[in-house]
Amino acid sequence: MYNWYSVNNGMLCPDGWHVATDSEWQTLVNYVGGGFAIKLGTFGTNDFSFSAVTGGELLVDVMYNGFMYMGAFGHYWTATELTVDDAQANLFNGMDYKMSSVDNISPSKRSGLSVRCLHD
Repeated sequence: MYNWYSVNNGMLCPDGWHVATDSEWQTLVNYVGGGFAIKLGTFGTNDFSFSAVTGGELLVDVMYNGFMYMGAFGHYWTATELTVDDAQANLFNGMDYKMSSVDNISPSKRSGLSVRCLHD
């Protein structure tokens, strides 16, 4: 789990790799034809060997601090900043065999989410 400040410092991924922008994530989702081809946990076909994990989110909030949605959703940061407080992330929803989707969310930059690095 990383906060967005770790994502934004440019030192999270190894040399020759970077955290994907929202546009790059959307290119992936469009290319594979939606979220079901991207395996999440035990669901999906994993046709593209992405093997998403259901790491959930580390929520850092005035009302609640702690892990949420572990084993249910995969939350992944993008390198796209939205506001001073929020950044773009993707929510992989694939635990229900009837539905598999990738949705945009905008968590607080202080939240902890998973990261996938993309080769330059």
